[in-house]
Amino acid sequence: MKNVTKFAVVAACVLMASNAMAQEPNEKGNITTEVQFNPFANSFNTFKLEGLKARYFLTDVDAVRVNLGFNVDKNTMTENGSLNDRFEGVTNYSVGSSELATKTTETTFRIGVGYERHLVQRDRISLYAGAEIGYEGIFRSGEQTYTENGERLVTYGTTTTVAKYSESHNVSYDKMMPAGNYLPGDASTGQPSMSGKFNEHNFFASVFTGIDFQVYKGIYIGTEFGIRFTTGDNRASGSWTQNYSSTNVSTSGSTVNTTTTQWSYSSASGVCEGLRTNSVSGSTPTETKIQNAYTGSEYTASSTNLKIYIEPALRLGWRF
Repeated sequence: MKNVTKFAVVAACVLMASNAMAQEPNEKGNITTEVQFNPFANSFNTFKLEGLKARYFLTDVDAVRVNLGFNVDKNTMTENGSLNDRFEGVTNYSVGSSELATKTTETTFRIGVGYERHLVQRDRISLYAGAEIGYEGIFRSGEQTYTENGERLVTYGTTTTVAKYSESHNVSYDKMMPAGNYLPGDASTGQPSMSGKFNEHNFFASVFTGIDFQVYKGIYIGTEFGIRFTTGDNRASGSWTQNYSSTNVSTSGSTVNTTTTQWSYSSASGVCEGLRTNSVSGSTPTETKIQNAYTGSEYTASSTNLKIYIEPALRLGWRF
């Protein structure tokens, strides 16, 4: 009798566990929410939320969904170098050190709306397919500072003049980030060099298939992959500023010559305007207004691509 009782208790426990683990099929009116993330693509400088998704089941097998994504990626890079352009026969050269510090920020926002058809719902597995359309915006900004410190040596006959110098360039971008060369093409005039990608505005359409695996009542994990068609443009717009300063000190220290240039740029006018200030020890500083036309005030480029995607690495969801 005791054995029969023990068997009955074990059987009841197994049955209760089976019922708890069994899938509750999707039903009309169900709402699910899920968070999508990639645990293998994160760093201390990156905030990445692959997606927040909500689904509403119109029938037991048909659902509409809204998908949101948001990423902020910040990068800082510093490059140190040495300057020594002294060669045989050269009478004007510089020796010293340099530092190039670059900071960039890239923010991505994505929203999509779509439809799912749950083709197979068996045990704890739900296999579905569907389509989605949406918008993705990528917004970039950056700042770069370049500094030089050293000595300039100029030889006239048998006389060599040594002047300590310090130069700095600071370039900041609002709503734009050049790719490749951040420094102005001509340090003496501060004319900007803006080439590469800036802000991107893309529209996409996807067809996909995915799978949900219920790990417990109302809680599931899953993944999704598909083919996405994207079309959009890259655009440069906003403002640009650069500050340039140079300080020269003679060997005796009696003469200090400082030149400061402040440039500003507006995409509306397409003109770079600046103010150059020259200051020499013992004299009154002089100011000169300067202006450079910049024909590349608005940069646009279109892009279209088709790719296979798997996103994200993990989806964790809840059903209500």
